[in-house]
Amino acid sequence: LHPSQVVRRRQMAGEFVGLGPLSAVVAIARTEGARALTQGVGLNCVKVAMSNSLGFVFYELAMDVLRVNGRQPPWARSDRFPLPSLLGLKPAVSGE
Repeated sequence: LHPSQVVRRRQMAGEFVGLGPLSAVVAIARTEGARALTQGVGLNCVKVAMSNSLGFVFYELAMDVLRVNGRQPPWARSDRFPLPSLLGLKPAVSGE
């Protein structure tokens, strides 16, 4: 989390009533150390990386399935992809 988000969440929880954002940052740094302001950054990076990678995969798959810009779905590109036989589909013939 970004340090401003840490301060905002703690202020919303009622921890720093009457303190401004800058005063709350100073109070956190004095009592818990500066490291407390960056708590959760690693886990947030993992979450964002997973979210972005899944979004990219599903976007590319949707573009293939919808045949945008002449793309072909993965099962139409390879004889080794098992999905057509599992779904009872016939591979697309080139030239369609």
